[in-house]
Amino acid sequence: MKEKIIVFIKLLATFFIIGIGSDYLFKSEELDFLKSFSIALGMSLGITYVIYSSNKR
Repeated sequence: MKEKIIVFIKLLATFFIIGIGSDYLFKSEELDFLKSFSIALGMSLGITYVIYSSNKR
């Protein structure tokens, strides 16, 4: 269980940084941290679920 949480946090941080970076590159107006965070949260949850559901088989 502990490694699931660590993987999830790493993925969340990675996608959040990518989201902020792409926001900054393509819009260069204000950064929408909440939108980037929610997208990162969804992607991280999805990928963590896929990784660990495929490991169970």
